[in-house]
Amino acid sequence: KDKRAGGPVALPHMWRQRTENLCEECDRTRATCERLRAKSRAIQEEAIVVERETREATLRALARKLDETSRLKLELDASIANVSSEVASMEDARASVETSSNDKHGPLALAKSRLNVRTSKPGAEVVRDAAERSLEKEVGDLEHSIRKLQLEMQRQTADISRLDQTRARLEADLKDKVDALALDQECEGLQLDLSVRMK
Repeated sequence: KDKRAGGPVALPHMWRQRTENLCEECDRTRATCERLRAKSRAIQEEAIVVERETREATLRALARKLDETSRLKLELDASIANVSSEVASMEDARASVETSSNDKHGPLALAKSRLNVRTSKPGAEVVRDAAERSLEKEVGDLEHSIRKLQLEMQRQTADISRLDQTRARLEADLKDKVDALALDQECEGLQLDLSVRMK
């Protein structure tokens, strides 16, 4: 080996060998880069497919949720209408019972006044006869009927109150469904907008 200017001298066969080694290393590096680029493309394509499938699945889920919430809203509307109809019917029935009860007060007062007239007669004229027993029975029957009608009115008032509470719960649930439906529709709109922009 001939050394010039303090450094090793490269002979042509060494120079060629080094060049061939560098070319082989370059070919290996280029092949590795091509594999990495292909792998990167495959990962990007897979990510795009997964993202698209996820968006589509989200849209399908939102559509199902919207359908379900809409169905529940319709059922709640129908239930509220039924309860409102039942309340109106019960209020009519209660008014009818109240009218019947009020209608009995006049005959009761008349029967009581007749009985009072019969029992306030002077001593010798007081007679306990069939007419008096009939008036006593009439007063008792009327008072019994009025008590039964008042109990019926109380029962109907309690039923109406329960129906009003049920209607209030249904209306609160309906409000929740309407709010949820609005949010789901907004989410669906945003998801559709995102899907359009991502294409």
